[in-house]
Amino acid sequence: PPRQLRVPTPITAGSELVVHCFGVKQAARVISVISMEGDRLEEGGKAQLRLKFLHAAEFLIEGAAFVFRESSGGAERLGVGVGIVTGLSPSS
Repeated sequence: PPRQLRVPTPITAGSELVVHCFGVKQAARVISVISMEGDRLEEGGKAQLRLKFLHAAEFLIEGAAFVFRESSGGAERLGVGVGIVTGLSPSS
């Protein structure tokens, strides 16, 4: 099924998102964005995001689906997106 992104502002490196994946719900910082639009993820777009959890390392499984939300504009401008975990890096 198609995945649709709804974000009020473009997601760029440095943005903070809340990631929901199985039992994980934690804030993460966007380290990098790779997309056809360049270094930003816009509404309706697709991109590869590299994230770093802010509080503690989490155990995720490659291929797992996740949802992220971004609310820099407040509740009335809540942004949501869905994705698939495509790679994992050890915590540093």
